[in-house]
Amino acid sequence: MVLLIDGLRGVYVPKTFADWHCADQCILYPGLIIDLFTLRNGPEDPEYWEAWDSLLANWKYLDGSTLYQNGDLWIVAKETI
Repeated sequence: MVLLIDGLRGVYVPKTFADWHCADQCILYPGLIIDLFTLRNGPEDPEYWEAWDSLLANWKYLDGSTLYQNGDLWIVAKETI
């Protein structure tokens, strides 16, 4: 596991992720672009947490790694899944 974003960012962890990452870093799934735009709006967007849940459940990097959040946001290598 690799620490990606420190949980001290609180409700802005999803926005930070969306600001730093783009769709060309992952395997596309339906709704990804919409989720990223929603997250970039910040926690004031009424769809923010739904978009974050969707992204966490579906995001896969091109190498097969996924995301895991327990306060901090981690990249989990495919081998550890």
